[in-house]
Amino acid sequence: MNVEIQLAQNYLAILPSLGFPRINARLNSAAPPAVKGFLIETLSRIEIGSKSLEAKEKIFSNRNKKHGFFAVRELAATRYDGRHKFAFAGDDVAMTDGGNHFRTWLVALAATTAAVLLSMAYVDRPVADYVHIHLLQSVIIQALAKGLEPLVLFVGLGFCVLVAAGCWVLAGRTVSACMETPLLCSWSMVWTMAATQALKAAFGHSEPDMWTGTVAGISAHGTFAFHFLNGGPLFEAFPSGTTSITASILSVLWIRAPRLRTLCALLLAYVAFGLIVTNGHFVADIIGGAFLGASTGWMTVLLWKARSFK
Repeated sequence: MNVEIQLAQNYLAILPSLGFPRINARLNSAAPPAVKGFLIETLSRIEIGSKSLEAKEKIFSNRNKKHGFFAVRELAATRYDGRHKFAFAGDDVAMTDGGNHFRTWLVALAATTAAVLLSMAYVDRPVADYVHIHLLQSVIIQALAKGLEPLVLFVGLGFCVLVAAGCWVLAGRTVSACMETPLLCSWSMVWTMAATQALKAAFGHSEPDMWTGTVAGISAHGTFAFHFLNGGPLFEAFPSGTTSITASILSVLWIRAPRLRTLCALLLAYVAFGLIVTNGHFVADIIGGAFLGASTGWMTVLLWKARSFK
């Protein structure tokens, strides 16, 4: 293997344990802007941690004490073109992960399926009855329901981002790297919406109002059924579209912006809780929607990374 590439990979190996202040400290004033962009982009594509920081820095120092960083800087300057056309082998490994991503997804799918079935059998109807009798008339719950209404604005915003970026490219301009995350969120949202509508029609699951009998003009009290491949009005509860769209956006942010993970978890919990206590969806619908949205967001980010390895 080329010596410069090996040195570069040695340096990249410690990037997951470094923060921006440490990276900037290693870049002297003579470093070309392209090099800084390369290193910052590489750092942003790897989840930052702090485990074994001193050990990794020690290995790096021993191996590259004299020439390491300057070799990396020169190599980066020749490989980074501002559009992330090139990538080191470490990115390929992170992207494929030896099939571990797929195995993890299959385990999550099995766990979600079990949770959905158990919820439908033992949780959904008792929770819907309790909410209908004890909670729906609460002023707090009604305010919570209104708090969920602005979520539809994110759908419109996502479409605006895609249209604006498309027009920008059609005009012959280059999309800035800072637009990567908004575009990924928008693509994830659109694909999730399409998948959600297809699954709603496929399962045809009745809505909570059909079970509690609150549908005006229809005698449907106690209806908890599936109209497979024949979903329609009042039979499109599974999976929850609100939950899936929310999860599709937050899962991208979870991966791309680790510092926002606590906020992402709180927002998703707020949406799920709000839908349950307002009888907007059964618990099983929310579990299925969260899995669908998280899966789509995860796959969207991996597909984006995979574009450099064709």
